[in-house]
Amino acid sequence: MIVFYDGNCPLCVGEMNKLKRFDQHNKIDLVNIHDNRFSTEFPEIEHEAA
Repeated sequence: MIVFYDGNCPLCVGEMNKLKRFDQHNKIDLVNIHDNRFSTEFPEIEHEAA
């Protein structure tokens, strides 16, 4: 499962850190929409829409 989040938002980052702690089987892939990975791996998703 891929979850996109706003890495510039302290509330979002805090929530994603909590979520990741519960992901014991590494099934959640957290992707910061401001990271280069987002634009490289998901070019079909417009940054503004995300």
